[in-house]
Amino acid sequence: MAGAIDPSERLALQLMQDDLEEFKSLQKGKGRADEPDDFALALQMQSLYLTNQIQSLTDREYCLRIQPQRNTEPLPAPIPKQALPSTAVVAGPSRQARTSAQAGPVIAGSARQPNASNSAGTICKPPVSAVVRSLATASWVDDEASGSTITNDSTPVDEHQDLVCVACDGAYGENLVVRVSCGHVYCPDCLACLFGASTADESLFPPRCCKQPILLDAARKWLPEELIVEFEKKEVEFSSANRTYCSNVNCSVFIPPHEIEAERGYCRACNVWTCTICKSAEHNGACPHDPYKDEILAVAKDNGWQQCPWCQQLVELSHGCNHMSKCNRSLRDCLTNLTDSPVACRCRKEFCYNCGKKWRTCGCGIWNEDRLVQRAEQLVNRGMFGGRTNTDAVRAAQGHIRRTHECFHRSWTFKAGAGRCEECRFHLPSFLFECNGCNIRVCKRCQLNRL
Repeated sequence: MAGAIDPSERLALQLMQDDLEEFKSLQKGKGRADEPDDFALALQMQSLYLTNQIQSLTDREYCLRIQPQRNTEPLPAPIPKQALPSTAVVAGPSRQARTSAQAGPVIAGSARQPNASNSAGTICKPPVSAVVRSLATASWVDDEASGSTITNDSTPVDEHQDLVCVACDGAYGENLVVRVSCGHVYCPDCLACLFGASTADESLFPPRCCKQPILLDAARKWLPEELIVEFEKKEVEFSSANRTYCSNVNCSVFIPPHEIEAERGYCRACNVWTCTICKSAEHNGACPHDPYKDEILAVAKDNGWQQCPWCQQLVELSHGCNHMSKCNRSLRDCLTNLTDSPVACRCRKEFCYNCGKKWRTCGCGIWNEDRLVQRAEQLVNRGMFGGRTNTDAVRAAQGHIRRTHECFHRSWTFKAGAGRCEECRFHLPSFLFECNGCNIRVCKRCQLNRL
């Protein structure tokens, strides 16, 4: 157990927090509430960091007051962490991956692997592990005094064996982790961060691991109450087909279906009515023409982007066939529908990327040859198929891409070195994972929770 708390440490943290809150108040109104920029996200993460540090001091003081010498076992040394964007959840390589990095690449399935969890716009809630740990310790003391024993319906393991969180690689006792349906283990902090990320990034919703959904009921007791409330709101939003957001650019919050009547939606946050047809402020008569929308669509056409015919969002296809879809169900369900492609709009509707029509209602080819050649050259530049020394390497790579474009990503290989995740586009400075089927390279967050 750590020694006495230095009062100046708490004072310094509180002063830093006050200064940060004052600075944040000066930034209000300078950006859209639903699309915070990198600077706003950095301020949020710094504020959360300071809150976590103050909470940690409070927990330590409480532990020292009730049981000064309860546990003299030193805490494990911190695991080296990979620097990522400020919105990422970071974790160092696991014991298996560190061995793999020394002995060469090793094919890995669902076993423990190094982590590089990251998600754009991810906001992690304050850690709950300190509270959970104190509650678990208190429960153990009560049961020991009463002579009762604790039973658990999960997979039986050695009660003295630490379990390793698949996200942060931290070692925890069995009563301090959550085992999800695929068999992986999450600590309360990482589970809360995954649920928080799913509320900010729809591609992570619903929270899942190895394509298996993580139900809210199974994780509820480990999540902060405010996160549960936000998650339930997002569940309604993300399940709505034709969404309406407040037309007030300084608000832009989602208007739930029960607040819509007669093609008008009422925003309770700012008391503004919005037309559910054109998504602009309420009006009389036919919907007015929106010149800004024409400008956006013109930019999209110049860049080769496509608009989803259902949710109207713009999507960009970097590699793969023209079939826009998503397989976010269990692996068994995926195997019964082999038309699913690894490329998707966030609403997961199926359409042709080339023309924007519903899938299988147009005469477009399944492949764009320029995009196919570009992807083939990327694989050849990695040294695959003989590399640039093989004159037929690009042709061989094209055949490989055609055969594996509907890959289910069953096994992965750890790749040491810096690179960009081909799914979320974040740059990772230390390592990635490469699918042994289609050779896509992704971060740990995308490997476990997005693909």
